[in-house]
Amino acid sequence: MYDKRFKYVQWFLYVLIGISAILGIIFYLNSSSEGAMNNMIYFMYVVGIIALITIIATALFSLFVTPKGAYKLLLVIIGMVIIAILCYVSSSNEFDIIHLEKWKITAGLSKTIGAAMYFMWIMLIATFAALIYSAVIRFFK
Repeated sequence: MYDKRFKYVQWFLYVLIGISAILGIIFYLNSSSEGAMNNMIYFMYVVGIIALITIIATALFSLFVTPKGAYKLLLVIIGMVIIAILCYVSSSNEFDIIHLEKWKITAGLSKTIGAAMYFMWIMLIATFAALIYSAVIRFFK
């Protein structure tokens, strides 16, 4: 029963990927009509939110079914929160008031964007490091 539910979730996510690919193609083919583009973007947001909710719900469900992995997941989440806080503390607003007014953003939003970029780069590097680490470990087993 446990594996069967995850198969259904997997196929549901495959369908969402297919819908997103079709919507992306239609979006670029029909880019002349602004109203259609806005509707397409909103629909893609809805599909993305549905996929995110599905992934989070599946992860929480598997967490309660197999609580042994909950400790590791909790450590990963705490680590990511600490990294996010450090990224926000280390980021700064490097733009003067003229650029901020030109781009219609605030200094706080500029700092948040900088923190998000730092966080993205750290997570990207960590992902590649984990991939390389797992490949090297498998090679020597």
